[in-house]
Amino acid sequence: MKKKILSGLLALTLVTGFGAALPQGAISFDSTVKAGAEDYTDVKAGSITYRVYNFRAEAISCDGSETDVVIPETVDGKKVTVVSADLFKDKTKIKSVSLPDTVTSIGQTVFTSLREVNFP
Repeated sequence: MKKKILSGLLALTLVTGFGAALPQGAISFDSTVKAGAEDYTDVKAGSITYRVYNFRAEAISCDGSETDVVIPETVDGKKVTVVSADLFKDKTKIKSVSLPDTVTSIGQTVFTSLREVNFP
């Protein structure tokens, strides 16, 4: 009989939740959920779309509407630090590209589609 009562109490504790059997404050849960990826906003300025994060911006795509492309030092107050590899993919009409000193990373194939390009 004692085993049945004990089994019933154990089952009730499992069904109603483990925390109900512990004293108040014995367990605390953090309700903050953190995503693995950084939050960002896409911003278009001229012919370039930038991915703007909390502390930096990346040039991620170009619509090819300009022949002389100037990437600014900042977008929405964030330093442009990255030029993605596909930025100028299939954009054969671009003639010149100006990059700021803030750029610290340039995608390996960023200029392969350009037939003729000058760096002022």
